[in-house]
Amino acid sequence: MLSWLKDFLSPNDLTIINFGDSLTYRFENASSHLLTLKLKQMLPEINWINSGVNGNTILQAKERFERDVLSHHPDIVTFMFGSNDASMDRNVPVEAYRRTLNEMIEILGKERVILITPPPVDESKQMGKRTNERINWYRQVVLEIGREQKIPVIDLYNVFYEHSDFPNILKGKKDDGLHFGESGYNLYAASIVKMLKTQFLK
Repeated sequence: MLSWLKDFLSPNDLTIINFGDSLTYRFENASSHLLTLKLKQMLPEINWINSGVNGNTILQAKERFERDVLSHHPDIVTFMFGSNDASMDRNVPVEAYRRTLNEMIEILGKERVILITPPPVDESKQMGKRTNERINWYRQVVLEIGREQKIPVIDLYNVFYEHSDFPNILKGKKDDGLHFGESGYNLYAASIVKMLKTQFLK
């Protein structure tokens, strides 16, 4: 367990924010954010806060960082951005993505951060919008920052891409090759819980 967490008597004291775009926010067919519902089922004693916003790039996320993250005084924050940054119409420069992510990490403190790479897409349904080659540009930035700063990274791209049922796990309510459904959220949530248990809650 990290030294700053040793003061906590139980996970009931922990507030964890999932910071991201629509892939973090979506309800699918659930009554609330599907990611949050899955996480509460797996670790119900933790105070989970969903700070996903549809359509966000990392530049837009920085603008709401104070309101949607810092104001809650979180113990841990998961960051997952890149799917919109990689889109051909948004096309956020990779170096701007890197700089903005580093800025937020520095403000929060790297000991409170879990980085998550953007997942792949089904390119047959994302033609003219996104390619996995473009998404990999941003994925590599996340992996590099994790190595350089010794921050835990969940390579969700790899988790999805190497799954035996890929790309079927990308089929969500919209079935657009980007917004995944329950099977994808099972993997997303389980990956977060695994990281917490191996790196933070030992």
